[in-house]
Amino acid sequence: MTHPRLYALRESDAAIVCALREAGDNPAASRPITVRFTGRRVLTEGFQLDMVWTGWEIGEITVNEGVPVIMMDCHGTSDDEALRTLSGTLRKIEGGYGLTYEGWTIPATTE
Repeated sequence: MTHPRLYALRESDAAIVCALREAGDNPAASRPITVRFTGRRVLTEGFQLDMVWTGWEIGEITVNEGVPVIMMDCHGTSDDEALRTLSGTLRKIEGGYGLTYEGWTIPATTE
C-alpha cells in the first residue's frame, strides 16, 4: 500500500507533468528545476555542502513558523525518464537526511 503522503506527491508530480505537456513544453530543453525541503538539518553546513558537491545550487534558506526551509536548484529536462530520476533522487535526499521533501517546480519552455 502506498503511503498517503507519497501518493499525494506522486499526484502533484503528475499534475505538473500534465500542465507542462498541455503548455507545449519541450521536454528535451534543459532549465532550472527548483526543489523544496523542510527540516532542521537544512541549516547544517554538512547538508548544504553535500548538496553543492552533488550539483545543487542553494537558493533561499528561511525559517517559516519555526520550520527551516531550503529551496535548491539543479538543471535538467522534463522528459519522463529525467523526472522519474529526479523524483527518486529527491526521495533519497529526504530519507538520507531526515528531511521532508515538499515538491518541485519547473518552468515550461517551448525552445
